[in-house]
Amino acid sequence: FESGRRYVPGLENHFVYRIMNKISANEQRRYHVASQDQIMSAVASGVPELLIIHPWILEYYHDLTSSEIQEFRVAVDANYFMISEVRGVAIYRKKPVQAE
Repeated sequence: FESGRRYVPGLENHFVYRIMNKISANEQRRYHVASQDQIMSAVASGVPELLIIHPWILEYYHDLTSSEIQEFRVAVDANYFMISEVRGVAIYRKKPVQAE
């Protein structure tokens, strides 16, 4: 069933993780597939209000270097806090913006 939440564009289907680094930028646009850079930028800037990290993320990690995986985890920790974990699926909420 659907949660009613909007996905980050290009991530509506988990299949995208298998092909994102295997197709050209033109094909990514044509088939509406997010790029690794788009995902990293969205997480690093806290664009999604909720971030759900499913065990399928291993497919996303598959083509990343260890430093890229670490950069992703640092961005998650900097911008989100875990609110729940259910059967290996971690649910994060965006951290509130601190007033200066």
